[in-house]
Amino acid sequence: MTRFATLTLLLLLALPARAQEAVGIFVGNQGAPASVTFVDPSSGSETQLLSGQLGGFLQGMALIDGRLYVTGNGTRIDVLDPTTRQRVGQITDSDFTTARYIAATGDGRAYVTTQTYDPEATAADVVIVDLTTNAVTGRIALPVTSEGGLVYGNPEGLAVVGGKAYVSQAAFGQGTEIAVIDTATDALLGTIDAECTARYPVADDDGDVIVPCAGGTEVVVIDTATDTISERVAAPAGITLGTGFAQDATVAPPLAVPVLTGGVSEFVYILAPGTGIALFDSDAYRFYSTIVIPEANSRSIVALGVDPGRHTLYLGRPDPTNPYSAAGTVTAHNGNGDLVATYTAGVFPSFISVDLGMSTASEPLAEAGLRVSAPAPNPASGWSTLAVEMERSSEVTVAVYDALGREVSRERRALAAGAGEVSVNAAALPAGVYVVRVETPEGAAVRRLTVAR
Repeated sequence: MTRFATLTLLLLLALPARAQEAVGIFVGNQGAPASVTFVDPSSGSETQLLSGQLGGFLQGMALIDGRLYVTGNGTRIDVLDPTTRQRVGQITDSDFTTARYIAATGDGRAYVTTQTYDPEATAADVVIVDLTTNAVTGRIALPVTSEGGLVYGNPEGLAVVGGKAYVSQAAFGQGTEIAVIDTATDALLGTIDAECTARYPVADDDGDVIVPCAGGTEVVVIDTATDTISERVAAPAGITLGTGFAQDATVAPPLAVPVLTGGVSEFVYILAPGTGIALFDSDAYRFYSTIVIPEANSRSIVALGVDPGRHTLYLGRPDPTNPYSAAGTVTAHNGNGDLVATYTAGVFPSFISVDLGMSTASEPLAEAGLRVSAPAPNPASGWSTLAVEMERSSEVTVAVYDALGREVSRERRALAAGAGEVSVNAAALPAGVYVVRVETPEGAAVRRLTVAR
């Protein structure tokens, strides 16, 4: 059994089946013409939406608080109702002729990155949008420079976590910096040099920002408490990360783990041209495994999404012969990379948003009323401690499961509201990988622990 399969079995056996299955898969097709494809995972059908009605090339897409926001090279952002799949609004602004990506700031607003192609320009804007009124309320200027007619520092991908936005300034591979913006004041706090093409940052549920180096062989981890690079992790030999064309990464639970509300450790799924998908463990800061996908050449896969409830990976694939004029496909795969379904998409399917039928603001999902840290130390040979923060005093159950899903220990204790901790005695366990489940009346969280000798 492979290491990836062992972890899959471990978590599947250790946890109750509580996954939220996707109610729909939305695929943003860059065009031309730009369009959105809706895939119904229950019926296995697909529907083409708004073909030729999006005002230009589609450049970004995100589900935010029950609405689907679609950006493009027009003068507007289109707003769709995911349930009816009808357009319910538009946000217009002259800056949106070069709109790229959109992310919620967690306060009823969103940031939209835009770009400039003017070699005389000194700044490009992050546009601030009020999601209640669909109005532009402000702009944040990010500095750009020019060299040889090319503009360096254009904003592109962005991740919002902990009251700050981390905005790539590496559009088209021209730049290596990530701007840090305070979302409460909309002030530029500074920049972080990733020292690589950092086009698509993502945030995990522990508050880290993970940045695949597009076209490179490293993942950069940003500590959002200090806004410094805390880790540089090399990919396995022979693995290149990201395409730099569209959606290079997404964050989701392991494919065989049926849980969202339990706070299971997630993977960062990263496109790996020539291989398929690289799985980065954002808790342990290491590459865990790869999912080998047939025909995963440099441009054959440009977008990805995960349905954790159905344990399915969706991949956007442009037409191999005429990528910018012929319809592409979306292929569905299981956790081993096996093809399970193929759907017809629009031209150049470059973004995938998985609708779980719940609020999808860009702040990471947390266990209801409960926060649990990763074990420390990990790996451990003696006592390992998990910090626990609860809104109310209650009894806490700490259960440990081995690689076959068997419960090997269980302890109950009372914890007061606020910050506390629980511990696991690794000295009493054989070497191996374990799951620690912390459960309270307010929720549950699962963390992985490695016991070393």
